[in-house]
Amino acid sequence: MATKRTPSAYRRLKNQHADYINAVEALGVRVRQAGPLDEKVTQLVQLGAAAAIRSEGAVHSHVRRALELGVPSN
Repeated sequence: MATKRTPSAYRRLKNQHADYINAVEALGVRVRQAGPLDEKVTQLVQLGAAAAIRSEGAVHSHVRRALELGVPSN
């Protein structure tokens, strides 16, 4: 698998507000672990949200992740 590239804006925020960003990331991990949705469904929900806000990069990312998890492409 290819190495993930973190957007520069996100890296800047993480450098400026490390404690806050680390807490938000940890919250995201815990919510996914505690929730009733498996990883495939989570990626599809995130794909829908990315499409709704017309975030092309996020759409590409979540499609790629969903396909890697075995979501059918047809």
